[in-house]
Amino acid sequence: MNSIVVMPTYERPEMLALSLERLSQVRECPPIHIYVDRRVDKSIFQFVRDTYSPAAELHFTEDRPECTSGTWNILHAIQEGYNLGANFIFLVEEDVMVYPQWHFHHLAKLWTGEYKASCGRRLPAFNKKYGDIYTNPGSCLSRELVEAIVPHINENYFRNTGGYIRETFKREPLNSSLDDGLVRVVMADKGWRCAYPAAPLCAHQGFEFYNNIDIYMNNEGTIQNRIAKLRTMLAKISPKDRYAPDFEPFAPSPLLLQA
Repeated sequence: MNSIVVMPTYERPEMLALSLERLSQVRECPPIHIYVDRRVDKSIFQFVRDTYSPAAELHFTEDRPECTSGTWNILHAIQEGYNLGANFIFLVEEDVMVYPQWHFHHLAKLWTGEYKASCGRRLPAFNKKYGDIYTNPGSCLSRELVEAIVPHINENYFRNTGGYIRETFKREPLNSSLDDGLVRVVMADKGWRCAYPAAPLCAHQGFEFYNNIDIYMNNEGTIQNRIAKLRTMLAKISPKDRYAPDFEPFAPSPLLLQA
């Protein structure tokens, strides 16, 4: 059963560099495909790929439908993984750092057929809100799940995500403004569940104020300098400045690095 890692990314090549660095430590990591959204400096992303994951395929997108956040690029990456024939589509966004055992955990959960998706960590607040259909971060989607999602990845959905979900699924959106809203709705509609690990298998490293306020600006200088600065920044960032207070530190404990 073949699998693939799809990595939607946009304006943060330094985040992508550290994410690829972590993937390089994953045992028997599947082939990696990077999908870069919109108009960017291609040479920077090519440098990051060549330095941190030379075998990865790099794809650039010029034009695409307007929609909220990274909705199109993430769904497009999932769809491309499906089109490439993968049975298991691993979704790793540019700001997600995985641990070495991440790959095998997902496969162990999905091979049983009991689950249609596997998440890289349990988020108590989101699990309480959505139940067992929350799939980010560092997730793996089965081909059966993506096959049910693909027909809805269309211009009508991107034009009005909430309206499309209400009309098509006869239910209220589950965070339809976010990129994984469609995944959740399909899982809820089918009555499918997502598996979660007892201990985190990845760390979502994006945080609210990155490149938004002076002390967290990191968009100037060479890409090498930006990567070095981000590495230092993530090791020191206060939990209160992240999206949620329970996000892991950049460097996992030795226990989490064990097989």
